[in-house]
Amino acid sequence: MPVFESEDELAGYLVLSIAVAPDGALWFGTDGGVSRFDGTSWTTYTTADGLANHVVWPIAVTSAGAVCFGTNAGLSCYLPSD
Repeated sequence: MPVFESEDELAGYLVLSIAVAPDGALWFGTDGGVSRFDGTSWTTYTTADGLANHVVWPIAVTSAGAVCFGTNAGLSCYLPSD
């Protein structure tokens, strides 16, 4: 299992939740947004990308691959493109 440290591309310093998507990607909910690690590269989503709030608490992954995030301002969902 990899160890992620502060120099990695996490959206924030405080990790509040972690989820594994059906494609194996790791999703990290932080105090600065949400970050996705696909095993090679990072993608970060913030309020600038449509996230309801930058503080992400729970992460839920559906069987269809949608990833939903509970934030301080409501729910946001990422729908993967096919």
